[in-house]
Amino acid sequence: MSVEASGPAGSKVVFWTDRWGTPTTPPVTGAGMAAQTFAAGALALGAWGGLVVAVGCAARGRLDRFRMDQWAKEWAEVGPAWRRRTT
Repeated sequence: MSVEASGPAGSKVVFWTDRWGTPTTPPVTGAGMAAQTFAAGALALGAWGGLVVAVGCAARGRLDRFRMDQWAKEWAEVGPAWRRRTT
């Protein structure tokens, strides 16, 4: 593999490769690792929060539907008696 000359002959050149010998970027530094960890944590927290909100909304929708069905059933029993008295 050839490298561009960036210094005098015999100087060291840092060259990163993966396990198969393919050129790659240098490993992540401590600050980069901290930033990636923070980003992954924030993403996980956001995903967890979204899941909690979605489950809460689904549960609320089912409970509202159940309450409206109960209300309609009770109104079907009571409503006709009230209508006769007011008309």
